[in-house]
Amino acid sequence: MVPPPRQGRGIVRGLAAALLVIVVGLGVLRARRAYVQSWFEDGPGGPAPALPTPTAEPLLAPWDGPVRVVVLDGLREATARTLPNLDALCRRGIDLRVDVGFPTVSLPVQHVLWTGKTQQQTGIWYRIAPLDHPPPGGLPGQVPGSVAVAESHLGIAGSFGFERVIPGPRDPSPPHWAPDAFEAAAVEAFGSKARLVFVHVLRIDEAGHRFGGGSAAYAEAAATADALLGRLAAAATGARIFVLADHGHRDDGGHGGAEPTIRIVRACVAGPGVPVRRVPPRGPPIHLVDLSAALFRSVGLESPPEAPGREVAAALAAPAKDRTLPAPSWWRWVVAAIVVASAGYAGARRRRWWASCPPWFAFAAAGCVVVFGLPSLSIPAVYPPLGRDAAVAMGPGLVLAVLGGVRSGHRGTSPLPAWWPSFAVPAAVGGACIVLSAGSPPLVPRWTAVGSLVAIAVGYGSIGWGIGWSLAAIVGRAVVGRRRSDG
Repeated sequence: MVPPPRQGRGIVRGLAAALLVIVVGLGVLRARRAYVQSWFEDGPGGPAPALPTPTAEPLLAPWDGPVRVVVLDGLREATARTLPNLDALCRRGIDLRVDVGFPTVSLPVQHVLWTGKTQQQTGIWYRIAPLDHPPPGGLPGQVPGSVAVAESHLGIAGSFGFERVIPGPRDPSPPHWAPDAFEAAAVEAFGSKARLVFVHVLRIDEAGHRFGGGSAAYAEAAATADALLGRLAAAATGARIFVLADHGHRDDGGHGGAEPTIRIVRACVAGPGVPVRRVPPRGPPIHLVDLSAALFRSVGLESPPEAPGREVAAALAAPAKDRTLPAPSWWRWVVAAIVVASAGYAGARRRRWWASCPPWFAFAAAGCVVVFGLPSLSIPAVYPPLGRDAAVAMGPGLVLAVLGGVRSGHRGTSPLPAWWPSFAVPAAVGGACIVLSAGSPPLVPRWTAVGSLVAIAVGYGSIGWGIGWSLAAIVGRAVVGRRRSDG
């Protein structure tokens, strides 16, 4: 065994350097916490996406009768295709697949529905809190007597300018509905003379968050929501009905990312003046802004001038796949590649070929993928401030990081030169994710989530490495001292 630094000053300097490594790890975790918090800020807004508008015979004409909208919050497409009442309604009209955009979060997605503008246009990205004021040009505020009935989370429906939200501040109904009271209020509103009625059903989303989209509880919630939809459709004879979901759910629960199983939902339009048109289950989706344009047109209004939505027939003729999603520009990809390549080259120059993919980091990434799947903002473990669930999934890799610190401390290697080669590439990957997602807020599909998970790996890995080095160095020093005294 090569002893640790022989001089007292050497061991003190080594421990100070190991402490610095630990501090760096804590700093990375603190910076990640601020990074995650920045996701929930509204952005400045940007240009409309360029969607092709081919000439096509319109499918939907303006409608002078009642219009009804149902959002089955959190209903994923695969489950939607098993619901008999929804299927019967869709077969009576235009059966669609709809791309709700990114991020797949309820209030921002419904903001698209009621304004006709994408999340990136308005800057309403990952917003959970209610809006302070209804959005200008929003559809509900332009329809006199508009009504919204919300099963829960009243702040969502209450953000868009409906003349009446049930239950509301002066409504006799309590915020938490009595048994069957929500269904009764929704059916009554659907059968009323109001020009526009919106019913927001949240039981499916709540079951998805609690039990996962693959659970029996989720399927049961979807079935009861479908039964309610049947009652609503029966009460709204003579109305044009829009039905859609605002996002899906992972099998284990969660949404927010851009994966197709979360982002693409089933929707339909049925009622007077609506032709029968069916999009196959794997057919091209239209964009939510297109469905919003159809909703505006159905109540006899024009979408805002900056709204990019097209007539349904034109949208079906030119799907423009993924066109509303934000994507890093080419120069960001170049800078990100340079950052990662530079870190790998620095390791290779030191003849540490494994620095291009440190074993501890490879095992941490593999553990994360095995437990959660590919990184996405739909994974709940991406969000918590301490990232403990993700750290547990990365356990095998983090253990290797600790053992790397133990090995270096045991051999008496100086901490900083030994730590840096094993953490340069992971840190560079995290930096590359920041480059790809930098902005206000920093949200792009996939890479925002990768940045959060890499920061967890680098932070906890550095802390473990520094502790491992310190313990090995102290124990080694004590063993050497004992041997000398015995000699």
